[in-house]
Amino acid sequence: MAKTNRFILDIGTTAFILGLVLVVFMGLGLAGNYKEVLIGVIFVIGLIVGMMDITAEEMTSYMYACTILVVVSYMGLLIIKGGVTSEEMPVWIRLITGILEGMLILFVPSTIVVATKSVFSMAKNR
Repeated sequence: MAKTNRFILDIGTTAFILGLVLVVFMGLGLAGNYKEVLIGVIFVIGLIVGMMDITAEEMTSYMYACTILVVVSYMGLLIIKGGVTSEEMPVWIRLITGILEGMLILFVPSTIVVATKSVFSMAKNR
């Protein structure tokens, strides 16, 4: 059984790293016409990470970290975009906003899955 758990964690870890690489890839604008497909792939990877990579002992710290990442990424987007259209932004700001958007796409589904698992775990222990 320990081998099975290790294999599942390896899949989750690999998915997490792949998700971060795809986020940067999308943020740098290299997705081209496939941006919508890449968004879907990153979203699914976020779900996989939330389902497979996080153990019961890691839930609380993962939730804190993900919540902070989501809030800071969203606030960063609000501050950067604040009334400026994409055409008016310098290229480096468009790159930063693309990466922040990608981080939201990766971490929001993962956070929702882990929060749901945590709630079910608390309910089961009562």
